[in-house]
Parts: sequence; C-alpha cells; structure tokens
Amino acid sequence: MKKVNRYIIDGKSVPGVTTIIGWRMSKGLCIGFFGKNTPEEAKKIGDAGKEFGEMVHKLVAGHIGKQKQTLNEVQQTILDNFKLVTEGWEWLETEKIVLNKAHMYGGTADAIAIVNGKKTLVDIKTGGLYDGQEAVQLSAYKECLPEVEQCIVLHLDKETNAWEVLNRETKDIFKVFLAFKAIYDYETGKTQ
Repeated sequence: MKKVNRYIIDGKSVPGVTTIIGWRMSKGLCIGFFGKNTPEEAKKIGDAGKEFGEMVHKLVAGHIGKQKQTLNEVQQTILDNFKLVTEGWEWLETEKIVLNKAHMYGGTADAIAIVNGKKTLVDIKTGGLYDGQEAVQLSAYKECLPEVEQCIVLHLDKETNAWEVLNRETKDIFKVFLAFKAIYDYETGKTQ
C-alpha cells in the first residue's frame, strides 16, 4: 500500500520536515546501527521504537485534547510524569499541520503551549537526541509559526519513564534546514 503524503501546497505533494532531515541524517546514523545488528534485529528494534514513540505521542495528544483514555501501568506512569513537568502550561494545539509555500515543505508540530507566558513550540522525543537534529526540525516548524517565541523539547527517558525539558535555540538554524532541503531536492530529483 502506497503511503499518502498529507502535505499538499497548491495541489502539489511536498515533503515533510522529518523526511527532509532524516534523508541525510539517517544514512550516517544507520551505518553504526546496522553494523551491530542483523537486518532482522535492526528492523525489530526500529519497529519497536517507532511503535513506542507513536504510543507516547497518542498518549500526550489524548491528554492535551482531554480525551478519556484507558491506560496500562507504564502509560499511566509516563502520563503522570508528563503532567508533573508540564504543570502550569496552557495547551493551545496538538498535532498542528504547518505548510511553507516559500520553500515547499510541510510538517506536523507536536504541540503549542503557553509556557512561562511565552507561546512555545513543543516537540516530543522518545528516542535519542542526535547532534541538534531536533533544533533543525523545530526551526523548520517555527519558520511557519512566526508567533512562536520559544522552542522546547520534551524528552522521555524510556528506562525511567521520566521527562526532561530541554530549551532549544533555533535562531540562525533555519539555514541548516534549508541546506538539508537542498540536498533532499537534489538527491530526489526535485530541484526547482
């Protein structure tokens, strides 16, 4: 079954932010990963990580959207810890689709909240943090959301189910995203 792109600008399908960034980042990161694991093991680990990440994103989005959820013990602990670190935050939106017509890309911002009086872009991470990749991702979303004043990564430690709040500066980082986009466009034959 072919994956349908959810980012459309002027009737044209455009790539998503994580696809653009992951295009080159994953090639370097995967070399070591696949060198240590058989293809079957690597797929199993990758699928488990993806499934866990999707579960946590649904859990958080459900909480922000005030949806009734039936949770197991691990999910309840994750959510309780999430509530602790985000106490006092005013949630405005979750899973916000953003489009950038000037540079022809789209993306889905995890959440927007008021944190300490500032409109804040919030990104949920359940895996490793790789050399500032999350700041590049946030800069691309922030370019579509000029009203956002700051960016935060909420990183979940899978061992303890505790959350870490990480401020991410995106000033002057958007040019890095544009470099990734240029490479993506070139390598996929989509140069304009």
